[in-house]
Amino acid sequence: MALFGKRASSQPQSPPGPAPIDRLIRALGGNQKILDSVRSDAANDPQGLLRVAGAVLFDNVYQLTKDNRGARIEDILAILASVGGHACIVGALDMHFKNGGKTSQSELTMLMGKDGIGYYFGDLPNRALLESPESLLSMALGAAQTRGGNVSLEKVHDVMRHVASTIGKPEFGVPRIVGDHRPGDLPVNYIKSFSPMLFKALRAYEVPLNKCASAFGFAVYKAIAMVDKSLDPTIAADIVTECAVPAAKIDPARFRHFGEIMTP
Repeated sequence: MALFGKRASSQPQSPPGPAPIDRLIRALGGNQKILDSVRSDAANDPQGLLRVAGAVLFDNVYQLTKDNRGARIEDILAILASVGGHACIVGALDMHFKNGGKTSQSELTMLMGKDGIGYYFGDLPNRALLESPESLLSMALGAAQTRGGNVSLEKVHDVMRHVASTIGKPEFGVPRIVGDHRPGDLPVNYIKSFSPMLFKALRAYEVPLNKCASAFGFAVYKAIAMVDKSLDPTIAADIVTECAVPAAKIDPARFRHFGEIMTP
């Protein structure tokens, strides 16, 4: 069976529920012995846990979206990027709360859109999204560039400007990807559908909330590294950017799962 395949419809399959997540965590070594081994190696390889968690995230999404022809890579990338972007603001808010709410406005601030919904901006989510070596988009752009993709910070900044100019408007969060490569759904819907399951997997591996975005970065890196000729790495990077940037702005309190994620 092909790893990635094309479907007549671009809509991903509906998630079958949490049971596959539990099976995958066990099958991929989600037990105390493996976790203890990863912990013991953390001093020499701090990225080890995040790489393992990223592999789990990738395989979870693949299993949840595949059919007998494989899985649609555009949707895998969009799901990982959307929930990964969501993880950027979740991690930022976790740091904000642990700091007693004393975060400066430059680090984290909320703007209200014309739709009456809050959108977050600031250095804290941006570091997890782009401005650190293990950030979500740094990993995605690095993977695409390794595959020969045409990537640049200017392209990312263009998406950021577009997202900032559309908050509260109907076009907010609509990926500007055209044709057959357009993701099957919107980032906000991917967040609703997949976040509870994927954060459950991260919690099983004891990934701190402020490191979850990096775990998604490793998952995206793996996905792009495995892309075949059916998808240009430049388009792969564009899908990730177009989904992750708006997802990192949306107030997580809009989603039912937010309270559960934030509960220790």
